[in-house]
Amino acid sequence: MSSSNSRRRGMTLIELVVVLGIIALLMSLVLGTVQHCWTLGKDLEDYSELLSMHMAVDNFNRNGLQGYGNGPGFLPSEFDPSGGDPASAEFIVKLFGPRTQGKLNLPAAKLQGQQTLILLLGGPNGTDGWSLDPYDPVNGAGPRTPPFPFKKERLVYSAANGYPSYLDCYGTPVAYFSTYHWQNGPGWMASGYQNDCPGLGVSPYLNDDRYGWQLISAGGNKRFGKQGAVWTAAAAPKVYPAGSDGADDIANFGPSYRLCRAR
Repeated sequence: MSSSNSRRRGMTLIELVVVLGIIALLMSLVLGTVQHCWTLGKDLEDYSELLSMHMAVDNFNRNGLQGYGNGPGFLPSEFDPSGGDPASAEFIVKLFGPRTQGKLNLPAAKLQGQQTLILLLGGPNGTDGWSLDPYDPVNGAGPRTPPFPFKKERLVYSAANGYPSYLDCYGTPVAYFSTYHWQNGPGWMASGYQNDCPGLGVSPYLNDDRYGWQLISAGGNKRFGKQGAVWTAAAAPKVYPAGSDGADDIANFGPSYRLCRAR
């Protein structure tokens, strides 16, 4: 009797393999759930941030900068902060007032859309806003406009012109496009959509000007969709099938300007 009992104290090899298999299955289920929750959390963070940017752009277009109160009507995709071209100079006067003489005390550069977004909403360094000095909005002293809360650690200077872009929570610069583009001279006009973020390798999403502007995150795969078709929530499965570069892109455009995802 005692000999039989002693032989049954340990687990057989088959029993051990079965137990390990069950443990491995449970771990895979738990890890899969954790990964799914992590992804959902990142997506929600991305949605929330893009929604905040969307509201900030909308307010900027309508009301301008707090303290200046000149709604410019749109936030451009192309901009020279020094006012080196007639369209940028006119925009500076419209936004900050005539005392600037259409010039800002900043280095001349042709900013891409995502850089213009950071500059105009965040101020000269992206985080401190603009001075309320009507002659010199770049002035470092005195009261300032409240900046959009861009996170300093996510500002990246990847372009050679010295102006920053802003990383989404996945580590890819947020793309910004405006469907309003400069004329060949003073003023602006609504025109066909263009590739305004060549530094990001982003191709157009829309071929018309119904939506005003676009904010796009490349999502978890860090790759933008590049099919150039009209992008709406209803068309998304057709435009970006599952597994394509754009399938997980997150953007601010869609029916009634709701935040949309391309899947």
